[in-house]
Amino acid sequence: MIHTRISLPHIEETSCRMVWVAVLFAVVRDLCASDARARARQEAERWVGAWPGRDFRTVCQMAGLDPARVHRALSDLMRLAPRARRKVAADRLGCKSTQISTALTLRVQGFEAARRDAPKPDPKPDPKPDMAPGPKPLRRNNQGDPMT
Repeated sequence: MIHTRISLPHIEETSCRMVWVAVLFAVVRDLCASDARARARQEAERWVGAWPGRDFRTVCQMAGLDPARVHRALSDLMRLAPRARRKVAADRLGCKSTQISTALTLRVQGFEAARRDAPKPDPKPDPKPDMAPGPKPLRRNNQGDPMT
């Protein structure tokens, strides 16, 4: 397989991070899935695994998070039964266990809104911001001689 790095300067770094955070939120949602979504839960458990795999580490790094710390948190969650997982996730999100997906979606939207509403840097910075004003120029009389 050939890996090519593509540079997309028009996409903000924080926007890219939000995509990967959303991926991790989807994993949490799937880990907390009910029995009706057992297959999604099993796939999420397999993806998290017993140790952080390459894909897991890449997603965490792209989200700006420490893979070991995220893996430890998700592993702790996986040790619980699905119903207990939903309760823990709901407690941490401050919602009912039936609203985990909505709460995670709102978190992603909140991150996006915070990024969008953050103050933008001045597009035209001062050309010489670190320079102190120099001495005043000498005043000259009509003949060009310096005045005191």
